[in-house]
Amino acid sequence: MVNKEIGCGMNQFDLSLNPIPAINIRRTWNAERKTGVTVEKPTDTTSYGHNLEMIWLLNRAGEILNLSHNYFNGVNLKLVEHSLKYGFDHELGGVYRDGLSNGPALVTDKEWWQNCEALVGYLDAYESFGDIKYFEAFYKTWDFDKKYLIDEKLGEWYQLVDKYGKIISDDVGNPWKAIYHTGRPMMECRQRLIKILNR
Repeated sequence: MVNKEIGCGMNQFDLSLNPIPAINIRRTWNAERKTGVTVEKPTDTTSYGHNLEMIWLLNRAGEILNLSHNYFNGVNLKLVEHSLKYGFDHELGGVYRDGLSNGPALVTDKEWWQNCEALVGYLDAYESFGDIKYFEAFYKTWDFDKKYLIDEKLGEWYQLVDKYGKIISDDVGNPWKAIYHTGRPMMECRQRLIKILNR
């Protein structure tokens, strides 16, 4: 379910898991509900958050399956490089919601869960490849998250902000919001940062 040439996840498949062209579905439930944004024409897109989450999940799967620690490096390198090329905000930090599979971001809002999972994905890439630009992407994303997505008094993340951090949806809880996208990434980042500091 990954386009290994381009380096991104694909969205829609038939029952035999063959990729199919985009169909008109609700792509991002929170923006549609809060802002009335609709997608007139089906477009093949990719989710930067899912792609970065996939990096560390593949590495975790490899660990459980007793594969070599670099077993997924080929696809993971493509995934992280794709995110930096198209989905990462190099100016302000954070990752955009989604974009073309082989082109720029279409939606530059920044969503809570994608920016949580991006933290772990970038740290995992840094651990795997040792390239400082992945740590810098982690740090810049964390800086953006702290400033604009986290409500420190509540200890929870806002749902959605625009490219500049202006709140679009200040929901901190709803039926779709799950702690595995907030608490777990914080735990995963802490474990990785401890390992990095102890090297």
